[in-house]
Amino acid sequence: MRRLTEAWFEFAGTRSDEIGVRLLAMPKRPQAAEKGERLMIPGRSGYLWMSEAGAREAVELMVECVSTDGYAADAVAEWLSGEGLLVFSDEPNRAYQARVVDEFARESRFLHFDAQRFTVPFLCQPHRYLYPAAASIKLTAKGSVTNPGTAESLPR
Repeated sequence: MRRLTEAWFEFAGTRSDEIGVRLLAMPKRPQAAEKGERLMIPGRSGYLWMSEAGAREAVELMVECVSTDGYAADAVAEWLSGEGLLVFSDEPNRAYQARVVDEFARESRFLHFDAQRFTVPFLCQPHRYLYPAAASIKLTAKGSVTNPGTAESLPR
């Protein structure tokens, strides 16, 4: 296991440590639940699972932060709005497509109000993507393309 020497996250192209925000801990990153329905059939033991062809639910990541030097509340609020790629320093080659969908509030951490603590809720699409994205492949003749990931992917 690799030792982590710095903790940051990047959202929409800006790293947290560039805008006066320090990551307090790496967030829990759950496996996305499979979409489907559990059916109870009379006379049958257990249940029958009706899957939606490998579809997955979105996941929510709660990112705990604290302000540092260079922190400007308005700039951070602007940065942490909308949608973008979300990358963490412990997996810098993977990204989530994420959106900040819920409000978050800053609270004073010390009596002198010199640091603000806050938790940002990110709603993420269920799959992580290669980051930066692989170069485009353009087929000019009959051929095949291999997806190195673990989820089914159609060409664009």
